[in-house]
Amino acid sequence: MAFQNITNNKSQIINIYSINCDTCQKNIEVPIKKSDKESSSGGIFRIVAIHQCFDEQVAYLLFFDDHLALRQKVVTPVTIAGIQESDIFNEFQKTILKQYGGFNFLRKMFNKDLAKVIYGIILGQQVVIVGNKVEVEASIFSLELFAGHRNFICDSWIEEKSLADIIGTKPDLVKFYPNSIIVDLSKKEIMRGEENSYALSLLNFLYGVSDIETFEEIIKNEINAVLEITKEFILVEELSEIESYLSTLTLEEVPQEVIELVVALSAQLNHIIAHYYRSNYEIISPQKAVEIIPNRIWFFDFILPEVYFYEIKDDLPYNFKEEKILNRIKKLIATERYNLLLHEYFTPMNHYVIDLQSEKCLLFCFPRLEEDTAHIAYILKFLQNGIQNKHFLEQNNQYIIDQIKDNWLDDFASFKLKPELQILIDVREKLPVFFEDSILDSYYFRTRVCEPDFKKFITEIIDLILKEFHTEPKMHHVDDLYTLKGVISDLKADNASENEKIEIKYNLHHYINERGETKTVNLILDLYITTKYNQFGLETFALYDSLYKKFAELIKKAMNKCL
Repeated sequence: MAFQNITNNKSQIINIYSINCDTCQKNIEVPIKKSDKESSSGGIFRIVAIHQCFDEQVAYLLFFDDHLALRQKVVTPVTIAGIQESDIFNEFQKTILKQYGGFNFLRKMFNKDLAKVIYGIILGQQVVIVGNKVEVEASIFSLELFAGHRNFICDSWIEEKSLADIIGTKPDLVKFYPNSIIVDLSKKEIMRGEENSYALSLLNFLYGVSDIETFEEIIKNEINAVLEITKEFILVEELSEIESYLSTLTLEEVPQEVIELVVALSAQLNHIIAHYYRSNYEIISPQKAVEIIPNRIWFFDFILPEVYFYEIKDDLPYNFKEEKILNRIKKLIATERYNLLLHEYFTPMNHYVIDLQSEKCLLFCFPRLEEDTAHIAYILKFLQNGIQNKHFLEQNNQYIIDQIKDNWLDDFASFKLKPELQILIDVREKLPVFFEDSILDSYYFRTRVCEPDFKKFITEIIDLILKEFHTEPKMHHVDDLYTLKGVISDLKADNASENEKIEIKYNLHHYINERGETKTVNLILDLYITTKYNQFGLETFALYDSLYKKFAELIKKAMNKCL
């Protein structure tokens, strides 16, 4: 965090060699470290030094003998294409020269604006580089260094739409990325992205680094130092804890620019910090759900899941890989839904609710609040009393937008839900408090199992869960709500190390739903992963999808045995 060069006993300096540049005549001082000499082969070792010669940076490859006498000197420009294949440079030297060359190419082109890109990459925002393929690939090679703490995906060159975190492509494909940070090498401009003092300080420090063998290590160590603070900060449970923790960091002389980055990162993983971050670092009483309309609403075609996109507001809170969430939901819509009534997805900042029963599926996005139950009630009342979903195919988009604006402002308290929907709300209020610092999936199922087979149905599900996951769930009973609770262990996340396993907890709630004179069993499935496993960039989407399919299948099997 202090932007210091990395030194240790092995790398201690044993001598300094002075040499003049033949072009600009400036004196170059090259430190010789103990580790350099230890890498000697045949009595000769080599050092790479960087020198700013007028407007061009050049690499000096210096060969010394065991007596520290210079035996050979090779000078080559540090270009964005890196160092060409040569027997002079080893693979490590080629790699670091390419990284350093690409970074300095971008720094020279964009100056301090490059800090916007670095900040975006650190936070996990999508960055798209467009221009000449050779320049784009070389630039991405160096920018990847700032994403090492995340489970990131990189497409260094692709000529179609991509969901990767860092993308290289042709300029005419920018239209596919309306919300991403765009780095246009041909126009020499950066579109979107936020200014950040930490990223700017890191950028300026790296530009002055001459010991390029530590270039990658400096980036890694500096960002990891920020992450270590962040891992503790995301454990806060009350708004009142935030400012006292940040005050402690200030007393420990942690720079303000580092503290601001810690808050921005933590907002992705803790809803309390997210509230603080959205409020521009102020402690403001949480807004009541009754006062809120959705930040966004999406329309999905059930047959062809194309999106009719409409933003209720422009200030959507920081998106938690939002595009991936939307694509998961599209896949859910396009496949067999098995009586799936509603689907919810909670990120630390946003709460998504999707209606899956209309001809046109609607996806609502709210800010994450404590009164999340009210969101469900308002959505169901809105769908029941507001716009008529069945007419979506016959209406144009502007007409739908007008209906949303007109109907959402009505007094929802005066609306009465249909009995079967009201039961869902009543059950929802009885459910255990959701873990607010988790990433959580909730699925709402209808079944055809009638009330007399209620206990048999639950028994069948318990047996199937035991066979599928090899652990028996615990039963909890509150009034007429029966919940099976359990933990599924030994799961592997996308970015987990080879021997690292994680756990996902589940709640499977059963209740009786009245539809006219018929009483059937409905279910709500919760899947959630807690802060303990919320590594930066952790992907749970594939795990949730696979577990949902397994649970849906065993629910179907249990239902068939009861019919």
